Amino acid sequence: MSRIITGNLVVEDGKVSIQSEDGSITELTKENVIKIECRNADRFVRVTLRQITHNYEQYGWSIYAGIYSIVEIRR
Repeated sequence: MSRIITGNLVVEDGKVSIQSEDGSITELTKENVIKIECRNADRFVRVTLRQITHNYEQYGWSIYAGIYSIVEIRR
């Protein structure tokens, strides 16, 4: 059984969460994530938690922070 969450990715202190439009925040872990897809222009691209936590821009921020995403998690 799974559920779909949409919103913006939050990356802080090595942890990844998704913030929905209603303001609720759900932490994403290896145990609960089935699939993460991030918006890239006009399409969605599948990414892993490792990609999100290991790809930073020159100022130290994750390149995925704030990106609109669709996440499928286990209930």
